[in-house]
Amino acid sequence: MADVTLAIQPKSDQLNYDDVSGGKELIITITGVNVTNSEQPVSIFYEGCGKKAYKPSKGMTRLIADVWGAETDNWIGKSIRLHGDASVKWAGQECGGIRINGFTDIPKEGKKLFVTISRGRRRQMLIPYFEVAKKLPDENAQGWIDAARKDITVLDQLDDAQYVNYIKSFL
Repeated sequence: MADVTLAIQPKSDQLNYDDVSGGKELIITITGVNVTNSEQPVSIFYEGCGKKAYKPSKGMTRLIADVWGAETDNWIGKSIRLHGDASVKWAGQECGGIRINGFTDIPKEGKKLFVTISRGRRRQMLIPYFEVAKKLPDENAQGWIDAARKDITVLDQLDDAQYVNYIKSFL
């Protein structure tokens, strides 16, 4: 018998509903964020994503900004828990989408926020807290971390912005 798993995977540069549907959850730890002037302006890169970014909807982007602030540098090293929601609509049709159902780096009792459900409809929700075991930095990074704790400007020597953010996540 042949396994068709690879054949049915969507070809995409972003995380899709299919990646988290069917009761699956995905916890991502953010390593970088790009904001552009495009239809999907926010790309969140995370540990192990390769080039397959999470591109949150406008509503989920608002939620992250409400929880952690609008400055994306503050998101680095933090984690969110994603799940598929079959009731998500696009252009008035249910097509399924990705929702956030948990954050690290918020109060343990969670955080109450008004969340946009659809155009013109908001409701108060309790955003749940969850914990992720912190990973230890790799050997290379430890030297940069130690140096940055003494003088943060040492990171100006690095060319890779995502690696700088990785180092900063341990400070």
